Amino acid sequence: MKDTELQKAVLQFFYEHRRDRERPEPNRFGSGESAEDLLRICDQLSEKGLIDWNRARDSMGRTLAGHARITAAGVENVESQRETARSPASIADGKRIMPAFVRKLKAGTPEPTKAILDYILDKGIAHGKWPPTQSVHRDFGKEEVKKQLRGLDSRYVIERDGSDGHFYELRLLGFICSSRGDLCVMLLWEYLEYLRDRFYQGHDIRTIEHSEIQRVLDLNSENVALLGRVILSGFPFAGGSYQPDFSSWTFTTPPEVDDLPRTGDLEENFEKWIFDSRFLKPVRLVLLDDWQQASSVESVASTDEEEGEYVNEDNLQKPESASVGPWTSGSFYVIAFVVIVGEFFYAATKVGWWVVPIVAITGILSISVIGALQLRHDDRLKDESFLKLMTTTLRQLVLIRQRTRK
Repeated sequence: MKDTELQKAVLQFFYEHRRDRERPEPNRFGSGESAEDLLRICDQLSEKGLIDWNRARDSMGRTLAGHARITAAGVENVESQRETARSPASIADGKRIMPAFVRKLKAGTPEPTKAILDYILDKGIAHGKWPPTQSVHRDFGKEEVKKQLRGLDSRYVIERDGSDGHFYELRLLGFICSSRGDLCVMLLWEYLEYLRDRFYQGHDIRTIEHSEIQRVLDLNSENVALLGRVILSGFPFAGGSYQPDFSSWTFTTPPEVDDLPRTGDLEENFEKWIFDSRFLKPVRLVLLDDWQQASSVESVASTDEEEGEYVNEDNLQKPESASVGPWTSGSFYVIAFVVIVGEFFYAATKVGWWVVPIVAITGILSISVIGALQLRHDDRLKDESFLKLMTTTLRQLVLIRQRTRK
């Protein structure tokens, strides 16, 4: 770490413990710097008048140990740097420059889409609840609204089904891409700075009151209410309560706060808190009908995948044949049986009882052949089984004929 960076870190340490005298011990920084380096940095800060440095020296004038407290000049130095870094970026040519990911996000939002986002936000603020879908469709046209919102996802805006019907709710990225986006980013950035400062100063920040935020960040009532809305829209928090108009709110500090760096720029963390927020997941389609339809298709696909199935001509269930005859697979066989019995009696009276067994066996085999043909017609009998059955039947008929000749 360079000396300038280490000076900032050490001075920030004394700022956070400005009520007490502290020793610059390496294990309290976690930067891997040696005790000698920290003592040397304290000497430098003392020469600049930024800390009140009580030190012990050896005969050679080298610093051996010491303890310090930040001076008024040191406090002013830290707080002035915080004010410079508090905004999402620096001031250049009189204009506030947003982080690159915010500029890219806003540039990718078409003006017609931004107009709809502004409308939803304005109605939400004015009425203390999100606008019904029909009011948005009435003012912009249903097809136009669907066209614009289908270019987004649920991180921007989401259609919900409430007790009073469907409504559109603005989400975190929707706030950022609206006309109030720059203000929302600034408020979130200052809020993130506040969380870091309070966390590393050892304050109890398990709960965060809107009144405390308003006082520390010097916000008016309108902006503190807007900040509450933006936090609830998807910025990390761990629960809380609020009034419908966000005139008062209380949030619990999110566990992600201990991932913030003690010092330095917060742009990387800020971007992560926005895009990786667990409150914006799972990402889904904006429109409720589109989401339900997609969920239904995904459910069927996932079920088929879990069962190891896929849809093609081979595993589609084939409908049963409509022509199941003969004579609907029943009446023909009854009549055939009656005819055979009649032949028994006729043969017995005209020819002799010795012919009856031959006629009976021949009739039964004939009915079997007809039945096998019917099964084959209905695709209920495979070719191989059909051929075996026919071969066996014909052999029996040949044997009967040979016996008759004898």
